[in-house]
Amino acid sequence: MLPWLLALLTGLGLLSAVNALLLRGRAARRAAGVALPPEEPALQSGLNLPAQIFIDRQVPGGPSPGGRTADRVSLLASARRLRLASGHGRLVEISAERPGEVRSPGPRRLVVEGAHPSGEARVRVELVVDGAEAWVARAAGWR
Repeated sequence: MLPWLLALLTGLGLLSAVNALLLRGRAARRAAGVALPPEEPALQSGLNLPAQIFIDRQVPGGPSPGGRTADRVSLLASARRLRLASGHGRLVEISAERPGEVRSPGPRRLVVEGAHPSGEARVRVELVVDGAEAWVARAAGWR
């Protein structure tokens, strides 16, 4: 009985360690996706927020198209741009050069729409964030 129990506990421990590594990798891709150049300070940020991601066509390494993907996202804004990234990497960047839309359909709800950095797909991300109106006001300066 004891060898089976030890094997089971070892297997569960290994699965737990692999899961922790995968979660850490997704968090690292989110952080790298929203990173700004050193000369551009972040003015507003939202990290590890729950979101629904909609994308119209397949992009390499991106979420599945044609439906919604539930994921965690990070959002970062500077004076020049807004970047949004998930565990799939950067999904949207909105600036004067890369137009997009940021709107708040209700309290604590934020919708960010724009082109995928590859230029091959349109992305819409719906998320829950405190101060959604402040994100909309910041993005209004880039239109």
